[in-house]
Amino acid sequence: MMGISLALGHLIGVYFTGCSMNPARSFGPAIIVGRFEVHWIFWVGPLAGAVLASLIYNFILFPGTKTMAQRLAILMGSEEVEKVAEEEPEKRESQSSSGDTESGNVS
Repeated sequence: MMGISLALGHLIGVYFTGCSMNPARSFGPAIIVGRFEVHWIFWVGPLAGAVLASLIYNFILFPGTKTMAQRLAILMGSEEVEKVAEEEPEKRESQSSSGDTESGNVS
């Protein structure tokens, strides 16, 4: 699999980067020559791959490990939603434990 991805990277990347698959190796010559027309591929490729890998991990491989509120809090970087997401499981646990010890209606 690694060989196939390397071969495809070389075959497809020859037009964009002259077949350089190392961003550091291509960034130096791009600065010297002053040509950044196709250097975008070194920035877009890894970022798109990271986003795609994150989506596959969170929604396909391990979909039930975090609530949607927790995922949004991570994505947006807001602490308020994160605090709410942390309190939700605690409330559920306290309700279920109080329902186990008490006999009667649990709201």
